[in-house]
Amino acid sequence: MKKFLKWPVLALVVVLFAFRSNLIKSSKGPFEEPSTTSILHSPSFRPCEAPFAETSSSSWSDSLIKTLTLDQKIGQLFMVAAWSDEKKESYNPTQIDALIKNNGIGGIIFFQGGPVRQVKLTNRFQSKSKIPLLIGIDAEWGLGMRLDSTISFPRAMTLGASMDEKLIYEFGKEVARQCKRIGVHMNFAPVVDVNSNPKNPVISNRSFGENADRVTACGMAYMKGMQDNGVLANAKHFPGHGDTDVDSHKELPVVNKNYAQLSANEFKPYRTLFENGLASVMVAHLSLPEFEKEAHVPSTLSKNIITGLLRDSLKFEGLVLTDAMNMEGVAKYFPSGEADVRALIAGNDVVLFPLNVPLAIQKVKEAIQQGRITEEEITAKALKVLKAKERVGANKFKPIAMKGIAKDLNLPYATSLRRRCIESSITVISENKIPYEDSDKWQKPLGVIVIGDDVNCAFAKSMDQYKAVEIHALSKECTEVEVQHVISKLKTNCTDVLVAFLGTTNKANSNFGITTQGTRASELIAEHFTTSVIMFACPYALEKSEWKGVNSFVVAYQPDDLTQQVTADAICGVIPFQGKLPVSVGSKFKEGDGKTFQTAGRMRYLKPSQTGWFDFISSSSQSNGNSSVYVEDMMANAPTEVQGGETNMFSKVDEIVKEGLDQGAYPGCRVLIAKDGVILYNKSFGYLDKAKTQKVSENSIYDLASVTKMLSTTMALMKLVDEGKIDVEKTIGEYIDFPEGHPHAKMQLKRMLSHTAGLPAWKDFTNLTVNGGEWDGNCLSKEHTDKCCNPVCADMWTTKEMTDSIYKEILEVKLNPDQGYLYSDLGYYYYKKMIEKITGMPLDFYVSETFYKPMGLRSMGYNPAKNWPINMIAETETDLKWRHQAVRGYVHDQGAALLGGVGGHAGLFGNANDCAALMQMCLNDGRYGTQEFFHHETMDLFTARHFKDNRRGLGFDKPGFGKWTGATGPSASDQSFGHSGFTGTLCWADPANGTVFVFLSNRNCPSSENWKINDLRIRPRIQEEIYKLFPVKP
Repeated sequence: MKKFLKWPVLALVVVLFAFRSNLIKSSKGPFEEPSTTSILHSPSFRPCEAPFAETSSSSWSDSLIKTLTLDQKIGQLFMVAAWSDEKKESYNPTQIDALIKNNGIGGIIFFQGGPVRQVKLTNRFQSKSKIPLLIGIDAEWGLGMRLDSTISFPRAMTLGASMDEKLIYEFGKEVARQCKRIGVHMNFAPVVDVNSNPKNPVISNRSFGENADRVTACGMAYMKGMQDNGVLANAKHFPGHGDTDVDSHKELPVVNKNYAQLSANEFKPYRTLFENGLASVMVAHLSLPEFEKEAHVPSTLSKNIITGLLRDSLKFEGLVLTDAMNMEGVAKYFPSGEADVRALIAGNDVVLFPLNVPLAIQKVKEAIQQGRITEEEITAKALKVLKAKERVGANKFKPIAMKGIAKDLNLPYATSLRRRCIESSITVISENKIPYEDSDKWQKPLGVIVIGDDVNCAFAKSMDQYKAVEIHALSKECTEVEVQHVISKLKTNCTDVLVAFLGTTNKANSNFGITTQGTRASELIAEHFTTSVIMFACPYALEKSEWKGVNSFVVAYQPDDLTQQVTADAICGVIPFQGKLPVSVGSKFKEGDGKTFQTAGRMRYLKPSQTGWFDFISSSSQSNGNSSVYVEDMMANAPTEVQGGETNMFSKVDEIVKEGLDQGAYPGCRVLIAKDGVILYNKSFGYLDKAKTQKVSENSIYDLASVTKMLSTTMALMKLVDEGKIDVEKTIGEYIDFPEGHPHAKMQLKRMLSHTAGLPAWKDFTNLTVNGGEWDGNCLSKEHTDKCCNPVCADMWTTKEMTDSIYKEILEVKLNPDQGYLYSDLGYYYYKKMIEKITGMPLDFYVSETFYKPMGLRSMGYNPAKNWPINMIAETETDLKWRHQAVRGYVHDQGAALLGGVGGHAGLFGNANDCAALMQMCLNDGRYGTQEFFHHETMDLFTARHFKDNRRGLGFDKPGFGKWTGATGPSASDQSFGHSGFTGTLCWADPANGTVFVFLSNRNCPSSENWKINDLRIRPRIQEEIYKLFPVKP
């Protein structure tokens, strides 16, 4: 230091040049030669503009420093704390006004408050300051750490579990964008402490993990994300707060490590970040006896540590700031003023959160007079602060715009990014496969026991969306009697149980909110069931139990609702498990543990604002030549729905549906729209009945009418083709018996499926049940009897022999081979018979066991009145001619009704979600969950057109050849397929843009003569709106 003081002018030049060079380093783009092997440097990684530009020797900072008094230079070295929350006692704008006016403070670090209030204060403080202020915030996991109405991203340990450097870079970039929007120049992040002590009370899940290489890679990505986008990063807490068991806010922690130990672990992240242009470092209040022999001197006040280690040994040339000076790690041993002086003498450039600025300035001036520090050193520090301000444009401050702050800080891109960060972190540690991707176990009810929350928690509700679950809740202090009571309830139906630990905290000293009663409960449950523990907490929470009998563990890191939803998605195979444990826990769990399971291809339930939908729009724009448009730019002009609202993205769909309601096209309906397996729109309209007593809900069940042909019979036929049991080139007579020489036996299966076999459209079979205008007592009964045992409708039964009578009627139908295409139900009567003969099972049982149960579909099936309350099922026609009642819970189609409700052409019921899942399975080329129901070649065969001038595939409808012909609008691609139904239903999928569209209504309630749904083109017009949002690429 003596040499440094001997040549003050030379020293000043060297320091300033070094600091300038250090800031410029951060502009290095990902395409330049990497100093580490990192995804950030891969050629596929898009570079951003440099955040800092070189300044000339006559720059603003160089010119300004020459005009400042000593008091003004000293003032630049203090960064005071501010709050925008008026309710806090610490709310202090008037005091800060005075510090700006009287002491010329250099900057402000904001804490709790709100974004609009903070911007108002920032504008206020900047307007009062002669020298622009450096504005900082302590927002490690985004602005939500400090400000209400903003997004909280996952904590560092969650990000460390993902080890996705590109994603963490995106996170840093988004944090920088939000900081700049509210006038923040410096974010006090990343935390690069290597958390090697599970008992650490202050760092813990604020760290990326216990592995120095992991912390380095993640910290580097976060730093570059911010600095490449114009916000100064601040790595903390030097020399390393990860191996402590004392909170420096309350006491002075001791780190008993030598240089070699620190160099091998704690210093690793710092070295790499220094080499790559880190702008600033925060020094912690730690005692390191190996380097500082004076008792109770924290690292913040130690010249040996800051100048000796940080500056001289590690060659850091950037801005050095103290940790907050109100913390007991320093304030307990050094009085205000003296602590500030010693901090500057030690080598800090900025004193953060000083307790008494006027006193500190006075003490610094006294120290100069006493020769403890020189004015040249103060000038050098002040100029470094001014250089930092210049690099982030603080010298060109303009009042921050107040309009649109809330919207700008909550763009859907940020919401999507938050979700993606969580998705990439969920970690599964299992002795075998996680049970719920197993198709056999998927069919059984799953027990879900929530400890620390209630049955309506986000995790339980999300699990319930995907499969049948039995949910129970236990308190953290649950007794063994209470646990055994829950066990007895679950034993009836469940073999597998999830135990979810919620209501957790971030406090290590309370084991993160996990109680011994809770862990004991999981062990008791494991004695009876295959048990998985779902830990919504820091992984260290796993340490306090042996977890006897538990089969697998899912670590989800945080207890917020979004994490709960994402964890359910992963458990149910909707998204892959990707995370790896960032820390070791006891002897059972090791850093790096975690199995990878890929997605099972199931439908996912999200709002558009949660999906990153504009990633698709962005790529579409770029493919059309608009390559300058990035996701963030698209977001700024996105519809309100995609900006976080939930009304406008599909506003035209809403308008069309409501038009149908207003015009009386249907009493109610369900509309679902999905893209790439994600349900974006899932809405209910109107009522299930003509009396308007039951509103339509997500679980409402509709008569699918002819959609049965596709989602039941055709699915069964595809499976049999896939298994080699039938060949569509063959005739129906090769599979079922006909009278010898009967012409129907010669009908080719392929022609029957495409409605070109010469069959008439339909036949009225009710004539078989009527005699003289009245029900024939030999065929129909108002009561269930041994003879009349097949249900037709409520209080209406027919005989088993009616099925034979119907087939005899069909045999009498004459074929017209010259008629070409004519849509017909009759061939599907034969298909029902054929499927049942080949499989040896009734059609309804076969499709349920083969498709619906393995896929976890709970509403899909025949004769819903047997299994569901009538008020969940849509009413159809008020039949005054034959059934003499309003039909509800029973198939409307008369032929299917006389077959006992199970027809190959009609009779299937289901809700929109289940219909969408089946359509998604088709888009997945026959795969759903972990099962392959048929090969993609089979899917291709059935969804292709086979005959000229016939739009139909095999069992699937296809777009019409005219502009508004068939079931679709003009924009549907030739690859698309689906089916419509007489009751006002439609299920459609398009591989060309990855969309699924489901429209379920009861347009024939109360009358089948109501065809307004077609007159108004409700379904094809909605479909056109879908194509406007998700156009098919040329």
